[in-house]
Amino acid sequence: MTIGNISIDLSLKNIWRSWFAFRKGKKPTSELDSFQYYLEKNLYNLFVDLNSGSYCHGGYRKFIVCDNKRREISVADVRDKIVHRLVYDYPNGYIWKCDVKKFFDSIDHEILQKLLVLKIKDKKTSILLNEIIRSFQYGHGSKKGMPIGNLTSQIFANIYMNELDRFVKHQLEPKAYLRYGDDFILVAHNTEKLGFYRTEIIKFLDEVLKLQVNAKNDRITKVSHGLKFLGATIFPSCRMLSGRNFRRIRKNLNIRSISSYSGLVRKNGDEKQKEQFNWMVLRCLSLE
Repeated sequence: MTIGNISIDLSLKNIWRSWFAFRKGKKPTSELDSFQYYLEKNLYNLFVDLNSGSYCHGGYRKFIVCDNKRREISVADVRDKIVHRLVYDYPNGYIWKCDVKKFFDSIDHEILQKLLVLKIKDKKTSILLNEIIRSFQYGHGSKKGMPIGNLTSQIFANIYMNELDRFVKHQLEPKAYLRYGDDFILVAHNTEKLGFYRTEIIKFLDEVLKLQVNAKNDRITKVSHGLKFLGATIFPSCRMLSGRNFRRIRKNLNIRSISSYSGLVRKNGDEKQKEQFNWMVLRCLSLE
């Protein structure tokens, strides 16, 4: 089934997933028990109907509820509710979120120096930059690594990872791509495409930049499930500041950091966090 140029996954596996998502938290009923008694047969028949184009939505069971006002409620049967769940859960994209394992410790000096040569032609400047690069090594004789504390390390890191940006933008051309430091995300319409991107990027990082992805943060998720990125959880319709980061703000807030934290809370915090932050700011100002 296609919406625009995006196809809904009507595989048997996804229909089973939709069943479990629908079934979760439901109290037993005679209708549910009856459907579940022939579960495998019912889901397979639904799979066949959906993929052959012969699926027809059934009728509705109607009843009246009185909650402030009288309303008529129409309820579909279990089979159709699974289809509803299939459509409801279908996202407008998938996200691959990842970062580089021990990024600053893994930057290869020789690769970085070759990249700088492409940008800088002045010999004295090149000698100076090479001296800064060689001043730190992660592990004796490794010729790898940059100190996080150096101001120049941030510039060097962006120059290094710009090669990944160029590869993604000009070779892979995904729906969307974003990188901040060594954290990056890619967006695609389906997991197959995103899996291809993932394989190619892991190969590029390994062969060209001598870097490895961090297995702990190597995740593919649905857009509708939200994206945890740079201290906030981003949904299609809103953003949420994580409790962990709000506690960090509360601990570190001072007169000098008010402006920085204010923007973060204003854009990503919920109403309760915003109210608490305003009180924290007033208290901070009163102590000065």
